Amino acid sequence: MINLTIDGRQTSVPEGTLVLHAARELGIDIPTFCHHARLLPFGACRMCLVEIEKAPKLQTACTTVVSEGMVVRTDTEQVRLTRQSVLEFLLANHPLDCPVCDKGGECELQDLTHRWGAPASQFREAKNRKGKALPFGPFIVMDEERCILCQRCVRFDQEVLGEGGIGLMGRGFRTRVGTFQGRPYDTPFSGNVVDLCPVGALTSRPYRFRARPWDLTSVASTCLHCSVGCAARLDARENHWVRLRGADDPAVNQGWLCDRGRYGFGFAASPERLTAPQLRRGGKLAATSWEEALDRVVQALREAGPDRVGIIGGGRLTDQEAALLHHLGRQVLGTAHLDRRAGRQLTATPHLAGGTLEDLDRAAHIVLIGCDPEETAPVLALRVRQALRRGTPVTELGPWQTYGPGHAWIPPSRWLPAVGSTATALAGLREELAGQDQPVVLVWSGEDAAVHDELARWRQAMPGARLLIVGDQPNARGAEAAGLLPGSGGRSTPELLAAAAAGDLQVLYLVGVNPALSFPDGALVREALEKVPFLVVQDLFATESARSAHALLPVAAWSEKTGSWSNLEGRHRPLAALTPAPENLPDDGGIFRELIRRLGGEVSAPLPAPAPPAAAAAYPLSTPPAAEGLRVATVELTYSGGGTVLHAPALSPVLPEAWVTLHPEEAARRDLAPGQVVELSCGDSRLTLSVRTSAQVAPGLALVPRRLPHSPDNLLTEGAAVALTPVPRKEVLP
Repeated sequence: MINLTIDGRQTSVPEGTLVLHAARELGIDIPTFCHHARLLPFGACRMCLVEIEKAPKLQTACTTVVSEGMVVRTDTEQVRLTRQSVLEFLLANHPLDCPVCDKGGECELQDLTHRWGAPASQFREAKNRKGKALPFGPFIVMDEERCILCQRCVRFDQEVLGEGGIGLMGRGFRTRVGTFQGRPYDTPFSGNVVDLCPVGALTSRPYRFRARPWDLTSVASTCLHCSVGCAARLDARENHWVRLRGADDPAVNQGWLCDRGRYGFGFAASPERLTAPQLRRGGKLAATSWEEALDRVVQALREAGPDRVGIIGGGRLTDQEAALLHHLGRQVLGTAHLDRRAGRQLTATPHLAGGTLEDLDRAAHIVLIGCDPEETAPVLALRVRQALRRGTPVTELGPWQTYGPGHAWIPPSRWLPAVGSTATALAGLREELAGQDQPVVLVWSGEDAAVHDELARWRQAMPGARLLIVGDQPNARGAEAAGLLPGSGGRSTPELLAAAAAGDLQVLYLVGVNPALSFPDGALVREALEKVPFLVVQDLFATESARSAHALLPVAAWSEKTGSWSNLEGRHRPLAALTPAPENLPDDGGIFRELIRRLGGEVSAPLPAPAPPAAAAAYPLSTPPAAEGLRVATVELTYSGGGTVLHAPALSPVLPEAWVTLHPEEAARRDLAPGQVVELSCGDSRLTLSVRTSAQVAPGLALVPRRLPHSPDNLLTEGAAVALTPVPRKEVLP
């Protein structure tokens, strides 16, 4: 501990503490612009200058480390005059447009000018004019004349993202923040620079001119666009959701958000949302009353009996709603046919020591198994990026390589049989890494069922190993904890779909899932949805699966209900209602309670705790036999998905097109150039896609994006051999 005196008050702080932080522990506020708790000390703005005894001149409190016996004065006449001068220089060319600036009311320059600024300016010269309302990327607008060159945005891009996409351009009074060669700032984390900017230089295009801080109602909640569960604040104006911002949770997201979460909230106000229940009459869905819709669902459930009812879903429910659905299925209906997995995540959480996001910060080795966190869990990927900059080795097992040359990459045999299985590669890696002092962190998509048993061996051989499963739905862990997995003798999702297709299932109840787009075997799920006698779909939109429904039940969105979620660590995350649901729609839990009541069940007493999921909770999918030629592999994209993303207007500029990525050697062998249009065919299924090339895709693979409604990848069986045929140019022109 270091002893020092600040403004006549003695204190002791740990060695290495900055003067700024030591003062704040005493409740002494030192103003800053460039300083940020999540960025390295910089000392650019000079607003935090203080007097330190024996120092020849004023020192920056945000970069000066305390020393034994130090005496600091933060409120002397010289310090006050210096702060006034700094503000006067910043305001010399700053436009006085606070009434129309989106930062008005929450601008640090406004606040500090009111507190420390001079009563009048000495400048009489004309202001230096710079660019205004310049496009800075798909989500960001830049007003150069407001910029005070604190460089928070530049340092975030360099220190946190490690990209170097933005920097300072020009010299002297022409200095400005810009992008390399004027390219759009299109990183998936671009919205964080708006939160970081202390003035109105960088503003959010979707929020621009929508509201002022004093108009807003704000609640602390959680982003639910992936399984990380980032802390966030939701802002609404007159019951309309207008903004989502990152909140600082050191254990989870450290204040950062990806752009999918930040700008993907608009689906809640989409005019395409379902607002009334519908029943199928005469082959068509038609609006009806809640009374009639629920009576029809209850009648179908009673007539079917427990052995012929299947329930799929739960990963988008709150923890409390998942428990209610488990109670409805197991205790009230008596069926064991429950499964929350409706996509490619084949396994439940194995009994391996649970990992945390903070484990990535101290990992000796990180292993990515069949997943790309940059696309599926971007905020988790930020910790992987930071680990890479610290020199932490990363090994990737999958059909494509995310982090480029210099890191181990093993393309497994689920796609290329000649290479060897993922489980075999993991076994070899386990032997290689045995005895590590620091934890080895495995990040897994949960897709390869053969990996499940190998991970159990990791626990026996390496007790320090940690596992994170990047779930295919935001509350996969909570749904599993609630027991939404097949019970004894129960059918898993592919078994339920096969039973429906074979006529052995009477009622199929889909809750917040769209297997017609997300389940790997598209042919099976389409046949099942067409043949099942009674299909209930409970969702926000009329999805591809809902088009076959016999009963369609609309529900409240996650910003319209309260409860909690469990992220990929199993950590409970709060959820708060911000806006009312349209037409007073019930939430999922309200529908479950009403069904339980109508079926004669009881929900007033505490719900019984479900049994833990079985250790071997994997279900196999059929793997096509090895064949010559290209084989299909799929990749999740940040902005793919036919659910909420498709209905968020702010994300429309970044929704991906359909494409297929080939290794350059494969493209050259077929005389294909980037941008050329080709047709991929497998049996009777065909997709028309444009060609991309990348050396980070394994030779022999055709990499296709997942869950694009206009080009559903599940028409092609993953791992199957496909034919690739160039499409003549004249056939693709309008």
